[in-house]
Amino acid sequence: MPGSAVKLTTFEYNCLEYLMLNRGKILSKQQIIDELHDSESEFESNVLEVLIYSLRKKIGNGSTKNSAIKTKRGYGYYIE
Repeated sequence: MPGSAVKLTTFEYNCLEYLMLNRGKILSKQQIIDELHDSESEFESNVLEVLIYSLRKKIGNGSTKNSAIKTKRGYGYYIE
């Protein structure tokens, strides 16, 4: 439902915030991982892919189609 609150995990929130702060800029998977990673956590590319999938589903009203988060195949993610 448009305008309703969406519950995000800390990683989801931080990822979405980073993408939004860099709106229009394609961020490599490694750049995003480096931003989200701290010395206490393991973070790999497949974890990021699951995180992006989850974010797309949550902000896309249960659908990953036509998400605000776009993929630049072979490189990373961005928000227009």
